[in-house]
Amino acid sequence: MKINKKVKNIIGVLLSAIILYFIIVRFCKYWPEISPFLQNANWVYMLVGIIIVSIGIGLIAFIWQIVFKNLYDIKLPFYQCLSIIFLPNLARYIPGKFWFIFGTVFLAKRWKLDVSATIVVSIIAQLFFLLGGIWVGFIASLLGKMEITTLILLPAVLFGILIFFLPSIFYKILNIILNLAGKGKNYTIPNSMTSKTVLLGTLIGIVMWIIIGFGVMISIKSVFPDFSLEYFINITGAYSLSYAVGYFSFITPAGLGIREGAMIYLLPKTILDAQKTFFVLATRVWMMLSEFILLIFIIILLLLKGEFRNLRRNPDE
Repeated sequence: MKINKKVKNIIGVLLSAIILYFIIVRFCKYWPEISPFLQNANWVYMLVGIIIVSIGIGLIAFIWQIVFKNLYDIKLPFYQCLSIIFLPNLARYIPGKFWFIFGTVFLAKRWKLDVSATIVVSIIAQLFFLLGGIWVGFIASLLGKMEITTLILLPAVLFGILIFFLPSIFYKILNIILNLAGKGKNYTIPNSMTSKTVLLGTLIGIVMWIIIGFGVMISIKSVFPDFSLEYFINITGAYSLSYAVGYFSFITPAGLGIREGAMIYLLPKTILDAQKTFFVLATRVWMMLSEFILLIFIIILLLLKGEFRNLRRNPDE
């Protein structure tokens, strides 16, 4: 089994490298067209866009808080919710899709939370985030703003709704996820989520992607000031869907290469190839920078709350 995991990780890294190689070759090809725009870029506007993206990402803490309150009748402070859902998720850049579970366990023990409940809610929050992105992509495809047919996305949207309204199906899927992560065990089975929680979780997921898309558009216009705002739906839909595709590419770290390839395909043909190539690489960098900003924000919150002493102590104390 360990050998198989190593082989899978090697294949994933190689696949990411191959896809990125061809994208970088495209980037080098179009560099003479891109370079003048970068030299005259408005870096302040770009930073504003990146900060807006980090705000959009941070809203996932509200999903975590709402779901945890609904399922276990416990309301945690916002900074704890943000830390639990965001910090472990940074490990997705390491080969192996479910590394975030181990970080979640670490934080749960130190805040004396039920580990299994924390894992369940973290996975549900991630699914709401992805479902919101699929909905945004679905709406964009309905409006004819992407190079993909609506019928392809409809099953994913319906399935996403189904697993939340039929908890028995969701828990079977969750068990499979935990087993794949090597953490299969009995966990606290909560009551089914209320319709209000499902609706709020989905709506927050959609709002997150709209805010992220708005931040990306500001960053794009900081480099290409004449780029039309009419492409907002195109960019947001393509980015949200390509993110979901990359997230579910279990063999590549953080969907590296897969996300970029999907985004190039989903962006409309009316956008110049040079701009497409720049967008797919820039959005990866902007997302990483926005996560770094959010990480600094979380560290400041933890310092202000004096929580680093709790994180350093032995979880069995």
